[in-house]
Amino acid sequence: MLNQLNELNSGVNILLGEFKNTYVAAKMNPTNSEYQQQFDNIKTSLGEIMSKSFNISNDVQTDTNDLN
Repeated sequence: MLNQLNELNSGVNILLGEFKNTYVAAKMNPTNSEYQQQFDNIKTSLGEIMSKSFNISNDVQTDTNDLN
């Protein structure tokens, strides 16, 4: 699980940097479909990472409950 968390953490750091740039570009150029698509793709990727983080959190909670 630690390896999974490290992978997710590095992915989040990369995506957050890209998120800032694409957010600004998409908001400054709302008619540019390329910027909008890039922004949507990054939002989707961040959502996937959040989902994986939630699943790992649930696994940790289950393992903790099993130990008690």
